[in-house]
Parts: sequence; structure tokens; C-alpha cells
Amino acid sequence: SSCASEGNLRASILFIPALYRNYSFTGLIVNKQFQTFDEIYRIPTLPAYAILNHKLDYRNNSVDWIQESIVCTIKDDSVRISGTEHGPSQIFNSHCSLTIFYAGITDYSLLFPFVIDEDLKIRLGQFAEEADKAFQNSSWMSFTVMAISAIEGILYNLFGRNDLHKLINKAEAKNLITSNEKELLLEAKNTRNRIHADNYKEPFPTRKLGTNLYVLYDRLIKKDWSMFDKDNST
Repeated sequence: SSCASEGNLRASILFIPALYRNYSFTGLIVNKQFQTFDEIYRIPTLPAYAILNHKLDYRNNSVDWIQESIVCTIKDDSVRISGTEHGPSQIFNSHCSLTIFYAGITDYSLLFPFVIDEDLKIRLGQFAEEADKAFQNSSWMSFTVMAISAIEGILYNLFGRNDLHKLINKAEAKNLITSNEKELLLEAKNTRNRIHADNYKEPFPTRKLGTNLYVLYDRLIKKDWSMFDKDNST
């Protein structure tokens, strides 16, 4: 996300093609009278955001041209695109983009809609909120501790109770993370252990660790986990 001026408000931006590649196309409604289609897409974490407004840019056949008859509406976790002419346009592709302006996150627990246990969902939301605050203030130790704790909760939700090292190995085995990302998570895990007094000679986390971890943390939070089969994934 990034910041931009929006009237007199300071708004953040969600650029859907870049940040939410794991949306799902969930419905198609045909309007026979006008020979148009309504397309419905689901973005599970969308309810977490306080949305100000949005802008849909639609390019037909790669022509830089916005179709004024197309209307976009957002409700809960669904985006509805009304008035497209050619059936499913796969609106979030290289020719179509949806930009959402939002004032902030209203409830961080809503970033974890795939978590069934409500208490775990609330705790992960608390971790995520603290992680955001720490990252914004370049507090790399605080961010690392909160981010790796949130990631541990995600993996716990997927694979059940286990120590973090084994959960990370499981995530790599299921192709959820790369080998490089596994090493990054293990480094973050070891960094979290440096809060203990007898580890005072160990190096303090750096900006490089914090920013690299944020990229992975952000991707794992925004992934649509409802599409993941933990039993059959290879």
C-alpha cells in the first residue's frame, strides 16, 4: 500500500492487481436485455479496510479507453463489476485494474478470515496491528517479533500445533514458501529468541531483515487460504 492525497484526507491505496492476486471469481449474472454481464469477485480480507472510494480502469482489447457504462460496487468481501460486454473479462489482469482508497484498517482480525478459532483470529489481529505500528516506526526488533508470531499463527492454523521450526519446514514442503523464504523465517525465529538476556551478544535485527520479512509477511497475510488444500497440496 502507499499514501496519496484524496481530497482533504490522507488515504492509502490498495492496487488490486499488485496486491490481491489470489482473488476468486465467484459469479456471473447475464443481463439479456442489454447483452451485458455482471461479474462478482471475492477478496476475503477486504472487510478489514475502511474504504473511502475506488476507481476502476477498464481497457477493452488493450485500447487505452475507459468504458463509462461499467459500474463497480463493493460490499463486504465482494466486488461486483456491472455492464461488461464480453462475459468474464478477468477484471484484475494487465488490462483492467481496481484501485481502492482507504482510511485505515478497522479491525486487524479481519485480515485472517480463514482462521476458524475466534480467539486465535483476535490474537493474530493484535500481532498484525503491533507489527504495522513497529514497521512504520522502523522498530525492527518489535516488528520481527510480531511478524514472525503472526506467521507462526497462520502456519499453526494450517498444520496444527508444532514447534515453529517444524511448521516452517512443513510450509516449504507444501510449496507455500521458497527455500530462501524458509531461511528468512528461520532468521526471524532466531531473532525473536534474542529478547532473552543471555543473548545480548547476538546481533540486533537490521532494516534489511525487517523489510525482507515484511514482503513475505504481507504476502502470507493477503493470500486467500480458502483455496489451499493442506492435505493434498504438493
